Amino acid sequence: MNAKTKGRRLRERRHVKAARIIYAQAQAAFPRYSHRFSPKQFTLPQLATCVLLS
Repeated sequence: MNAKTKGRRLRERRHVKAARIIYAQAQAAFPRYSHRFSPKQFTLPQLATCVLLS
């Protein structure tokens, strides 16, 4: 493994760690779905996590 590959893996790990932390906080803050008749493809915590990571 060269230095470039190692740096990429560390970056990926940082993003995964950040996503897990954000998702845990979003689960505590948001309901699973915005309405009982929602299509239920994604939960609100998942969507919030995607928005915050982008």
